[in-house]
Amino acid sequence: MNQEGHEMVLEAESSIPMAGFHEEIVGMAPEETKTFVLAVPEDDLDEDAAGQEASVRVTLHTVREEDLPLLDDELAMMVGDYDTLDDLRASIKEEMESAAQHQAESEYLDKVLDAMLEEAVKVEYPPQAVDRETDLALNQMERNLATQGMQFDVFLNMIGKTREAYRQELRPSAEERLRKRLALNEIASREGLEADPEAVEAQIESLVEMAGPNGEQMREMLDSPEGKLSLAEDLIIEQAQELATQIGKGEAPPLEEEEADAEPASEEEADDPSVDDQSGDEDQAEDEAVEVEADEAAEEEEAE
Repeated sequence: MNQEGHEMVLEAESSIPMAGFHEEIVGMAPEETKTFVLAVPEDDLDEDAAGQEASVRVTLHTVREEDLPLLDDELAMMVGDYDTLDDLRASIKEEMESAAQHQAESEYLDKVLDAMLEEAVKVEYPPQAVDRETDLALNQMERNLATQGMQFDVFLNMIGKTREAYRQELRPSAEERLRKRLALNEIASREGLEADPEAVEAQIESLVEMAGPNGEQMREMLDSPEGKLSLAEDLIIEQAQELATQIGKGEAPPLEEEEADAEPASEEEADDPSVDDQSGDEDQAEDEAVEVEADEAAEEEEAE
């Protein structure tokens, strides 16, 4: 791996690009060159290098120090539409609570889907389905970075990986998502869930607005048939996720068939004795028929 002019924020115990790299940089002076050895992880994507030792040569060009501003009302007005620091803190607290709630719901949904898959007799899918799910994850990552104003190639350069290497890294988690997506697709199919075209267009506009300066690039990506199909599938999956969560909590609405089977007789039908009377009339008619047949048989014996 060869990177020139790469800027990095040093973080203790970081494993990017390799475990121990940041610790070796600490203490170096500008324009100093240093060579050191690091262990390559056993699970590294490069099978030939996995478990081996790598010789790393680094030249430090410059050192910068974070200059954090004071926490005051002026900072609050700089970072957003806030009048005071307390307003900023309240907004951050609300965002953190919302994120925690979303995380809890996501973890609960995972448990529900895991339970569904555990009870499934068989879950089959071709390797191509895993490939497609991996590409979806890659595209989603690219969209997320675009909303933050970062190009995907820049991100790959920062983590020191090629597009294909990063794609293979996503594959195991993508396969797990595929299994859960199949369960959600089954729910969507049985419930007849569909994506509203207007909702798809609204989602495109929302993502374009979030992308800021890269909005047009985002629109070009999403306004294609493939982009709209991907968004429509995401919206359907969101509906299925909500329904699966309701099922797990026992809050899902009853199925139409169950409602029909469980529909009680109306009060008028319950109070109307005509049903019982009709059965009584039928029994009486049968008795009379038997008596008539008996009388006719008696008359025939007398005639003989």
